[in-house]
Amino acid sequence: MEQKQEYKFPVGDFLSGFSDDEKNPCDYELECQRMVIRGVQYLDENRNLYYLILNQKIGVFDERVRPMIDYMCLHEEKPEESDGQTGAMVDHTVRHSFQAKKLGWNEYIKKITAPSISE
Repeated sequence: MEQKQEYKFPVGDFLSGFSDDEKNPCDYELECQRMVIRGVQYLDENRNLYYLILNQKIGVFDERVRPMIDYMCLHEEKPEESDGQTGAMVDHTVRHSFQAKKLGWNEYIKKITAPSISE
């Protein structure tokens, strides 16, 4: 039986850029992080979709990606919070989920947490 990897972001503002304080990410950032983790989990369980995205370059507007988006948006503990994600948020987090799956989680985290050249 394959052991499932636990995905976790370090504390910080890596996806949204909306947090006032990098050490205290805003709710929007935390929702983006949650969605990316769920996206990678979905791709772990649905490898055919991963290869479809990889090989056919399908995007977020392709109907075959819709089940993944639904899964990413779902709040299992609080279903009433499963609505309200913006189109930009969905597009951004689907792309990050795919990149995290493609690179591997640890390499993805290294890449998004690396200081930028301008810093």
